[in-house]
Amino acid sequence: MLSNLAISQNFRKVDGIYLKDEAGVSTSGFYETKQKQIYDSRSESYKEHMKNSYPTSLGYNHLILTYREHLRWVKKLDLKNGDRVLDIGCNIGQLLHLIGHQAQIKGVGIDISIEALQSAKLNSTNDFDFVLCSIEKGLPFDDNSFDVITCMDVIEHLENPQFVLSEMKRVLKPGGRYLFHIPVTDIFLSLDWYYQK
Repeated sequence: MLSNLAISQNFRKVDGIYLKDEAGVSTSGFYETKQKQIYDSRSESYKEHMKNSYPTSLGYNHLILTYREHLRWVKKLDLKNGDRVLDIGCNIGQLLHLIGHQAQIKGVGIDISIEALQSAKLNSTNDFDFVLCSIEKGLPFDDNSFDVITCMDVIEHLENPQFVLSEMKRVLKPGGRYLFHIPVTDIFLSLDWYYQK
């Protein structure tokens, strides 16, 4: 599929994943490098976590959208057969997989973790493409390449979210649809604390 998208930089395909160079992804800063190390080291445990149903106890897991909520939002995207879908920060590909059950899409997942992308490719039942790249250096796609962009729990981790959002706008077709999720519990916790005083 990527050959049809005219990927804008020289990537080559290795074991089903598009790479820019032998070393994998070069990250744009200290913070992003640390994130990549964490995601690479935890991809197996994350994959196991995703196989199980979401816990209902409070803690970090209450921030993650449940499967039913994901499905509800995905249905609102009004997916059509042939839509080109970009999942930014795809991790092990679970959202892209869910979207692929709604319509016959042409899906692309990108992430900074090679370990997560290998799991995504291995577990994919669709002919999706996966790209190892740093979104903070720009998206390696031509303008107006995608009908739909999803970006779940990623933007809050970026050093320069404005740049990445402008890149998403650039690669999204006019009239395209997007789905973002950004947990903002600090605001809610602060308001709760404030009103309890």
